[in-house]
Amino acid sequence: MLLERLVAHDFRNLRHLELTPAARFTVLEGDNGQGKTAILEAIYVMACLKSFRAHRTADLVRHGEADARIHGLIVHDGVHRSLDVELGARRRRVSLDGKAARSLTEALGQLTVVLFAPEDLAITKGGPAHRRTFLDRAVFNRFPSSLDDMKRFEIALKQRNALLRDGGPDRLLDAFDEQLAPAATRVVGWRTRYLSDLKPFFESAISEVTRGSHHAELRYEGSTPAGEDLIDWLRRRRVDDRRRSTTTTGPHVDDIGVFIDGHLARVVASQGQHRALVLALKIAEIRLLQDAFGYSPLLLLDDVSSELDASRNAELMRYLGGPAFDGQVFLTTTDRRHVLIDAPFSCLTIRAGEVVA
Repeated sequence: MLLERLVAHDFRNLRHLELTPAARFTVLEGDNGQGKTAILEAIYVMACLKSFRAHRTADLVRHGEADARIHGLIVHDGVHRSLDVELGARRRRVSLDGKAARSLTEALGQLTVVLFAPEDLAITKGGPAHRRTFLDRAVFNRFPSSLDDMKRFEIALKQRNALLRDGGPDRLLDAFDEQLAPAATRVVGWRTRYLSDLKPFFESAISEVTRGSHHAELRYEGSTPAGEDLIDWLRRRRVDDRRRSTTTTGPHVDDIGVFIDGHLARVVASQGQHRALVLALKIAEIRLLQDAFGYSPLLLLDDVSSELDASRNAELMRYLGGPAFDGQVFLTTTDRRHVLIDAPFSCLTIRAGEVVA
């Protein structure tokens, strides 16, 4: 899978950007605020049809403009496809090969990406929301068909919470529970299936990254007691839900326990161990996709070299430049000297949203 061309109009601070990436490594160098991360975000939006930074589509449109457009030319197994995404304040349109996509699901899977950003270091030491975000992005990458279930759950949860805030009657809450419970159960099913698939890749990666000095484990920590039917548990929790005016159990409050040497990482891990764990998670995510799809995903690295310590940075660059990974890589940096890839790479300077060198 290869992104041969990227064009962005009025996306973030990219007024008009045209980029012909290298087949392997493209380094985007420039000062902060010049548009390097916006380029990665545009690629991510083409792949996932949503941003990793913004919740509102309107925030992706350059100030003063009505809409933003992203165009990509993708090559996979010798087949060329064009992918166009148009973003407005309240709309999102996708076209494949010049024809409107029949559904958003049809456009998904044309481009598979893995993102590694400084914020990912919070996966192991931050709050549960960071781990849920990581997991749901990874599930979506591996199982694009999970999107429909996730959307159904989000809609049902939003409706149930609105009813709780309005003090709705029990008979209506019963009806919403019957919608929410099966959707939530399917979301948990996707998550636990993914973690089970990831397990051997993660255990292998942490052993490599730490040279066998540590072992680690991931556990899904649900908010519904084991063996308890979710719809029954929702009804048992209803008094508390009414008091708090929100749904207090379900995938939106679940967590993923990250353990190192049998102990909870966010409690006992050192800074270096946190970096090793996150690096191993990303390597495991890539290897799982390679195993499932038979090809390497695109990798987006947002200023990661300045966040990892020297040894972890070197470990990552060795992996990316070695035979185990043959995918396309986009890296942002404020200084190309941070990029220690022992392989040819293209370096482009980004200034004020444009390629200047």
